Amino acid sequence: MLKVGAAVALKPMSGPIDIAAASFIERDPDYTTDPHRRDDFQWYHVVYGEIEQRYDDAVLRLEAGCGVVYPPGVLRGPRAVAAADGARVRPPGYFWVTFRNPGLELSSLYAKVLRVSAALDPDIAALIATLREVDIPQREFLREALVVRLLLGLVQIQGGGHEPQRPALNRSAEVHQVTAALAFMQRHLDQMITRDEIAAAAHCSPAHLARLFRREQGASVGTVLTNLRVERAKGLLLSTQQSIAQIAGAVGFASYNHFSHVFRRAVGIAPSAYRRARGQSWR
Repeated sequence: MLKVGAAVALKPMSGPIDIAAASFIERDPDYTTDPHRRDDFQWYHVVYGEIEQRYDDAVLRLEAGCGVVYPPGVLRGPRAVAAADGARVRPPGYFWVTFRNPGLELSSLYAKVLRVSAALDPDIAALIATLREVDIPQREFLREALVVRLLLGLVQIQGGGHEPQRPALNRSAEVHQVTAALAFMQRHLDQMITRDEIAAAAHCSPAHLARLFRREQGASVGTVLTNLRVERAKGLLLSTQQSIAQIAGAVGFASYNHFSHVFRRAVGIAPSAYRRARGQSWR
């Protein structure tokens, strides 16, 4: 069952490539497609989860951050990777781009798993944003520029060249990712959430999210999440009559002792003392 995204038809444009359609999609864990061929080029990239892709007689296993480029006529057919022991499998999320290619030499990318380098993560994030959001100015032109940039970056890496440098183009996309991650944290402060889940909400890899938080927030994802929990707890201590144990659960701590330790380390006094002092502390 299709859960997120739909193909977006794009008008032909004059450039190194002409994008026909593109989409970001999340599938069910049992997703599979019959093998088929196309008469255009296709780039298929996994954002999270795992997918096995047919490439003529070969099967390529695509983990998060990996993709494959098909020239016209190659047999292809994706399917989600099932867990060997019946464990829970995360639904795969991926994007694809189909395009005509009058100008790029992409033969070095064929028949192999293409892992995107850290230097290209911001471009991947920006491309996903253009696929998911309709209010980006001139998004069709931006989408084409990003796809060309990424394909050339993959060619450069396959050729043994240096990784591309981070462009200024993606600043707004990165800010949007940080904002999305923070909003997800705020909505789920009462739950035990993982860095992988936060990264998925921001539509990027956990490693890329960690780099963004260090640069934009000056702290790790875990530290920022803990700070948000403590700030929520401070508000509850002053504005409600809930017990300390209830507040601990309301901000995502499994035990009173752990919450009290974290709160004291962050604020300087115990939660009960903070409540008695009406918000006064040593820090």
